Amino acid sequence: MVEAAQRAVDRYDGWSKTLFVVEHHADQWRVQAWRVVHPQAQGRGQCVPWGVRNVILNEQGDMLEYRNHL
Repeated sequence: MVEAAQRAVDRYDGWSKTLFVVEHHADQWRVQAWRVVHPQAQGRGQCVPWGVRNVILNEQGDMLEYRNHL
């Protein structure tokens, strides 16, 4: 699912480095994509709050939705 989410991020935002959080809900996968802007930092400090996207995928990895997290 991360690979499918990475393709979506590449297509819509083109972020060079991204971290992912993957959750499975019923028959869909919810992937949060976090843009890394401070790679030298630790944990969430690598990312910025405005750089989060939700990617909703079906069981086959097809994108159903791509939206800003906020």
